Amino acid sequence: MPSNKSTYKVVLLYGFFFVLSFLAWGFTKSYTTDVEVNLNIVGKPNQITVLDTIPEVVSVPMEGKVFFHLYYKLLRPDANINFLSKFQQSSSKLVITIDDVYASMSLNSLERPVNASKLSSDFPLSFAAITHQGKKVPVRFGSSINLQFNPVMMSLVKWPVCTPDSVTVYAQSELLAAIDSVALMPFSVKDFSDTVMTVGVKTAPGVKYSTTSVRLHLDLEKNYLKRASITVGPKVVRGVKIQYHPAAVDILYYVPQSFYDKKAPKIAVFPDDINLAKKSGKVAVRVAEEFPHRKIYKILTDSVTWTVK
Repeated sequence: MPSNKSTYKVVLLYGFFFVLSFLAWGFTKSYTTDVEVNLNIVGKPNQITVLDTIPEVVSVPMEGKVFFHLYYKLLRPDANINFLSKFQQSSSKLVITIDDVYASMSLNSLERPVNASKLSSDFPLSFAAITHQGKKVPVRFGSSINLQFNPVMMSLVKWPVCTPDSVTVYAQSELLAAIDSVALMPFSVKDFSDTVMTVGVKTAPGVKYSTTSVRLHLDLEKNYLKRASITVGPKVVRGVKIQYHPAAVDILYYVPQSFYDKKAPKIAVFPDDINLAKKSGKVAVRVAEEFPHRKIYKILTDSVTWTVK
C-alpha cells in the first residue's frame, strides 16, 4: 500500500512539472505561421459592382507565441476592409494589401513578420469593378439540351420553360456590348424525374451574373400507340390517274396525349417506283411525312397493287 501511494505522488509531481513546462513553453516560444482571417468588405456603394469573386477567408503570416496562434486557430479573426478607402477609381479596382489586413485587425508591430510581403505571395489582392449598369439578356438553350430518353416511350411536347428567362450581366463596357444572351451548361433529359431541374448558366471570364443557375420546367408526356387508316397517294403520276388496291392502309404510330387528336402521319407511294408502261403492278408503301411527336411505328400493309384508270 505505501508503495502505491509513493508511485501516485511521483506521477502527480511529474504531471505538475510537465504542465508547468508546457505553459512556460507556450508563453515564451515565438514563431511565424499563416493564420486564416475572415475578409469582410464593408461600405460598398450599390452602384458599384465587383466583377471578381472576393474570397471570404484569406491567409496571412503572423508572428506570436504558441497560445497566440492557438487562440486564432480556435477563434478566426475578422478583417473589416472599408471598400471606398481601397477602391482605386482610376483603374476601377479594389486593391487590398497585407498591411491593410493587419491594420484592420489592430495588430502591433511584434505580431507582424518583418518580411510579411515576401511570406505571402497572395497579396496584394486586386478585384476589378465597374460603376455602370448591367445589361439584361435572354437565356438561350442552343445545343445544351440532350434528350436521352426513348422517343418511343415519351415526348417532350413543349420547349422547356426557363425561370428566370433572362439574366443581368455585368462586365467592362467593351465586353458588355458584345454579350447578347447567356447559354446554359449541357444537361440531359432521361425520364419523367427530369420534369423540373436546376441548370447552371455558362459563365465567361470577366463577367458577373445576377444568377448562376435557372430553373427549368419540362413538359414530358407518355406516348400511346394509335392506329389510323391512311389513304394511299398520289392519285396522279406523271399526268396519269392511278388507282390503288387497297385504297387505304393502316398504320401504327406513337403519339402523346396532347397530340392524340392531331393529324396522323402520311404514307404514300413514290412515283418513281411506278412503271406506267406496265399499266399495273405492285408498289411499296413508304413514310411520306411525319409530324412533331407523331412517329410511325409500323405500316401494316407494306405494299399495294396499282392500276392505270
